Amino acid sequence: MQLGIPLSELGDVTVGEIIDTFIERSNDDIEYDEVEILDGNEALKFLGVN
Repeated sequence: MQLGIPLSELGDVTVGEIIDTFIERSNDDIEYDEVEILDGNEALKFLGVN
């Protein structure tokens, strides 16, 4: 009930999905710094892979 999943739909989700939802819900109030998203080539350069 805390997640808003109706009992009739519980058979359609896995235990892992429910656990992930609880984890994500507990992170809702956390403020994260914005980060730049790198494309594939930039990410490889950042990691030192040539």
